[in-house]
Amino acid sequence: MKKKLITCLEEDDVSNLTSYTKSIHGTNFSLPEGIFNGDKTLSSKNLSALHICAAFDSIDCFIYIQNYLKAEDFTIQNLENSTPLHYACYFNSYEVASFILDYGFSIPSQKKKLEKLFQDDYKEKTKYSLINLASLSSSPKIIKILFKYGYSLSKFKNHRQILDQCIRNSVIRRDSESLYLLLTLKNDINVDNSPLMTAITAQNIDAVKLLLDLSPNLNYYNSRYETALSIACLWNNYDIVRILLDNMSEIDLPPQLQVKAAVHWMCQSGNPKICRLMLDRGIDVNRLDQEGRPGLFYLTTNVKEDVLAILNMMYQHGMIIDQKENNPITKFTSSIGNYSYAIEWFITHGTSLETLVKPDMKLQTWINKQSRSEYSYKVLRELYID
Repeated sequence: MKKKLITCLEEDDVSNLTSYTKSIHGTNFSLPEGIFNGDKTLSSKNLSALHICAAFDSIDCFIYIQNYLKAEDFTIQNLENSTPLHYACYFNSYEVASFILDYGFSIPSQKKKLEKLFQDDYKEKTKYSLINLASLSSSPKIIKILFKYGYSLSKFKNHRQILDQCIRNSVIRRDSESLYLLLTLKNDINVDNSPLMTAITAQNIDAVKLLLDLSPNLNYYNSRYETALSIACLWNNYDIVRILLDNMSEIDLPPQLQVKAAVHWMCQSGNPKICRLMLDRGIDVNRLDQEGRPGLFYLTTNVKEDVLAILNMMYQHGMIIDQKENNPITKFTSSIGNYSYAIEWFITHGTSLETLVKPDMKLQTWINKQSRSEYSYKVLRELYID
């Protein structure tokens, strides 16, 4: 008889279920092993009939049993403290999940039980949480409705850990919709960052690839004028930069915005490979930010080979070397320090010794001063001044 009852529940067969109403009570039912596909996060045994309905998304049987049992409602727990809602999340049973939440939150007494269920859920291990179970089953609609009714990741003590786990679940399953939702939720500090920007900050290249399938606006910039590309440069992530560039037609900010732009971002990376990719896209190599600073002001590397490679590439792409205002060498020496090899590069590429490297100091005076304590500058003085 129990096997026939399970068949009715599996097939959502209310008409035949009425013949077994006396056998519906209790938590002595089991799910067939095949339903788990080798992954048994939740138990298959010691379940109520409502748990079985939730697993198969048998909404008609669920409603019938809910009305018939009355005393045993949808917050009934098995030995692992999992409710039918947990099983609905785990098996992507949207009809049952939405009924539990829509119906439950419309009735004050049931609403309290569901709110307590949420509170209890926050205390459980990560793997048994509603949100983790929903991400395991690629259930973006269930994730949406959970948060619609006040389910909150911030109330978990380990909320960052659980959110990262859910993001991994979505990436593994290539569930771009759930990933988008989760990254939107994760964005609790930089509230105007896009999910893609958040994925890049997390250095999750698989998440980036998955989100690109949704054709996001790659030219979006936040209130700090950061873009997905600028963040990838800041993290010096060549692979993500390359993927973004492959999907972008225009990579720079609008020219009317006097803020840090592509040339500044690439210099922030300090990576010649990233600089080459971006320079080949025709960015404005002489663009200044709101402080009148050229890209070189933000150069982060002090590796000689990298600095010279970047300088050469910028020069080949039109960097103006000797100008009266906002001269690159002025900003360069004030930002990364006294590197004689770079100073010599500027001189050999046309920078005048009369150029101001500080508000009150010309390049010639600078070299003379540095030569008193540094041999490399003494060599420069002998080559270009004496």
